[in-house]
Amino acid sequence: MSSGYFPTYNFGRYEDSLKEYTKEIFQHGVVCGCTGKTYNTRPGFWAHTKTQKHQKWVNNLTSDANKVHISQKPNTYNSSHKCIICMESLTEQSLALPCAHTFHIDCINDWLKIKKECPICKTKI
Repeated sequence: MSSGYFPTYNFGRYEDSLKEYTKEIFQHGVVCGCTGKTYNTRPGFWAHTKTQKHQKWVNNLTSDANKVHISQKPNTYNSSHKCIICMESLTEQSLALPCAHTFHIDCINDWLKIKKECPICKTKI
């Protein structure tokens, strides 16, 4: 069964890292999110990460992650819209991760310095 590839989030920026992608993983195939293509070798995939299309995809992920996502005006948030990290109501200083879970920007940035995963669903970031 193939594994999906997603760049790591490091200090406000996505970057390519194959540390967690061993040769054994590539034997089963690694699917890149920018093209949906499956790669069966590390060197082949590493070469792909240097392509313009892949670099643009990673840059867009970084850009999207650093934008403030506001779904409602701050004064219309209710108790069901809380940052799970600090348990305070969300405001315009909120950020949605690629998995769509939303947190205060400062809270999630501090969290990601410690753990590179969503605090709710554990999706690697």
